[in-house]
Amino acid sequence: MWGERLGWQLHPVIEEQLGERVNEELSVVDIGCGNGVYLLSLAPHHPTWSFIGLDISPAQFPAPSYLPPNLTLLTHDAFTPFPPHLIGKFDILHLRAFCLVVPSNDPFPLAANLMTLLKPGGFIQWDEADCAGFWAHSPSPDVGRGKAERCLDRWQRFALEKGLGFGWVSELEGGGVLRGFGCEVLVGLRAAISDGLRKASTDNFLVALEEIGQMEGSKERGLMGREEWEECFRGLVEDVGRGVSVGMDMIVVVGRKGL
Repeated sequence: MWGERLGWQLHPVIEEQLGERVNEELSVVDIGCGNGVYLLSLAPHHPTWSFIGLDISPAQFPAPSYLPPNLTLLTHDAFTPFPPHLIGKFDILHLRAFCLVVPSNDPFPLAANLMTLLKPGGFIQWDEADCAGFWAHSPSPDVGRGKAERCLDRWQRFALEKGLGFGWVSELEGGGVLRGFGCEVLVGLRAAISDGLRKASTDNFLVALEEIGQMEGSKERGLMGREEWEECFRGLVEDVGRGVSVGMDMIVVVGRKGL
């Protein structure tokens, strides 16, 4: 949904800043690449670029035979130092949706590690979900959203219980995180959802919430008991069935590392 909501995958300012270099042999890395969909969307349009995707697990990687020749997927934990052959290798670094894995409301250790991958003058594009602002929206005043709000409120309390704070996302939006590492901040934007994408976006969130709830509901000290979670989630689905949408804003920050 990111590309549909934003209208691009790589922010246009990066290609504008690259100028004629856009046709040269550049290196791009995607952190937390999952199934590689972000890089797969770019690789056909930039045949002279080389793309590397890094993820903590290869479980979602496509078969190598399904990948274009200029794309490689590797396993690595982004919170641990990168191997020497990747240090200072990349012209562009991208990451997306790390809000649920950044511990203690502190993105700076992660950002410091990521910066080691970039060449001097390289670009970083950080796409993030504003998890602190998870909302429920009614299509009209006569449609209630109380059950949806109860479920989202429980989600927020669960995140706090897990030690996840989301205040840093606002600092990221304002450029503070990247400036802390000497980057020039080129873009800082917040993208709300359009009415036309509310239903599709809501369906994505329902899948994610159901999966998280089921995993946590099976634990002794999880999100809540399984029966309680199922009741809560059913209420959310009922409200969605009446037209209620749920979601959060997207944050995009683009910075350029100092020379």
